[in-house]
Amino acid sequence: MIGKFVKIGEKLVDKADAGIRDGISAGYGMAQNSKLNKQIVELKDEITGLKVQIGDYYWKKHTNSEAIDEVSMHFCKRIDELTSELETLMEKAHKSE
Repeated sequence: MIGKFVKIGEKLVDKADAGIRDGISAGYGMAQNSKLNKQIVELKDEITGLKVQIGDYYWKKHTNSEAIDEVSMHFCKRIDELTSELETLMEKAHKSE
């Protein structure tokens, strides 16, 4: 009878050990994924920053009346239109205060 309890105890210990190993393995995997996600976010942020710099470059050329390509000019003109609309709305909002 005691031998039966010993075998049950050994099985429980084996299962606990396996669970601990699985948990450690899962934790390591999560840490690796977290590290990769951090690197992904950092690279995406850097790319976004570079895109903003490109936009600023062309916007400055536009505001200084320098020649820029047709596609960039299209975007700059759209920004001008939206800026005008924004200013109009802000004036209306300011008058209603």
